[in-house]
Amino acid sequence: MFKPREFSLNVINLIVFIFSISVVAVAEMYTADVYVDNFVKYTCRGNFTEDGQFATKTNTFYTQDGKTLITEDVTFQLKTFQPVDISITNRQTGRLEKVTRTKEGYRLQYRENNQSEIKEKTVRQDGIVLHGSYVPIFIAENMDKIRNGAIIRFQLLVVDRLTSYEFQVYRHGLKNLNGQQYIEVSLE
Repeated sequence: MFKPREFSLNVINLIVFIFSISVVAVAEMYTADVYVDNFVKYTCRGNFTEDGQFATKTNTFYTQDGKTLITEDVTFQLKTFQPVDISITNRQTGRLEKVTRTKEGYRLQYRENNQSEIKEKTVRQDGIVLHGSYVPIFIAENMDKIRNGAIIRFQLLVVDRLTSYEFQVYRHGLKNLNGQQYIEVSLE
């Protein structure tokens, strides 16, 4: 039987989960149901806190039977979205990704599974450094600059490869779609 109220709350919670950074002033705790693969349901519960300079997002993903699957703890600078400390662990496989900001740069640690050893490497910080989950937010925050012709550069950390890649975002041109004009942006 369809329960409109439950469905509405799940949709709202999912929206809060996806845009938790944008709604930080509104939501501190959230829950979302996430469907992946063959519509397997996972539940995510999280907490988002900020102190004016840094923000911390903590997520725990649960399987259908309530077992902890993945834990994610992320601390980043509020104004730049640059990571300070990231830890993502898959409790079932033992996969581990860690990022820690140090004086030398970012220390990346990666373990594929429980039987693997932890590999690590320090990547030198060169300008703005981002973790993948914050790239869309960083681009959106800089859209006015891009619109006005600026080239925005950042370094993307790729923990499982123990490295980073340099990217740049710029205005490629204008496009018309169904009578609406849009800015075309390139990411290289």
